[in-house]
Amino acid sequence: MKKILTLLTAGFLCIVRPCSGQSLEARADFMSRYMLRGYSLSEGKVIQPSITAGYEGVTLVGFTNYDTNPKKINEIDLSSDYTTSIADNVNVSVGINVNTFPLAQDSAPRQINEAYGAISLTNILNPKIMVLKSWGDVKGTIAELSINPTVDIGGQDISTTLLLGYDKNYFNPDAGLSHAEIKLSTIIPITDNVSIIPMLNYTRRLAEGFNNELYGEIGVSVKY
Repeated sequence: MKKILTLLTAGFLCIVRPCSGQSLEARADFMSRYMLRGYSLSEGKVIQPSITAGYEGVTLVGFTNYDTNPKKINEIDLSSDYTTSIADNVNVSVGINVNTFPLAQDSAPRQINEAYGAISLTNILNPKIMVLKSWGDVKGTIAELSINPTVDIGGQDISTTLLLGYDKNYFNPDAGLSHAEIKLSTIIPITDNVSIIPMLNYTRRLAEGFNNELYGEIGVSVKY
């Protein structure tokens, strides 16, 4: 009985305060507009709270989107990802997303399920290729090619992402290049566990139905 109580106590402490190999992050992002893969999903500001738990190479994420107009939660997502190294500086990832839209009406999608795979290199450019397949209320294919170099400006690391997207029957009724993106972000530590993450994003449409949009974001992250 004593050993059982010890194990249960240790397990509880690992949940409350992650043990070695574990991570837990609570985050809220305040965005001037909700853009997803080059497509606008809001008319204005949104707030996106999320919880991320990690153990070794496994990551679980719970996400919600709160739209300030009409002041309701209109999206709830659950995601899982497994990332591992297959060679020096070469990583592969696979994952599943379940996206639910509780306020969807008429023919609007109520649930979209996604499975994806990605391969990335760890070097000065950090290139990555991701391919995603969806099913459920939306059956389509997404592919993204990106690089993510980090630039030191005045002693502050600036993460720079350049991305090119391909869409077939997801948002795009045809098939082809959908959008290009430029993202700039940095991490400003407040305490050992709390950080502010400002971001600036620009999306350029490459197909009809997508958007040219410059939008900002501020994230607040608490890690345990």
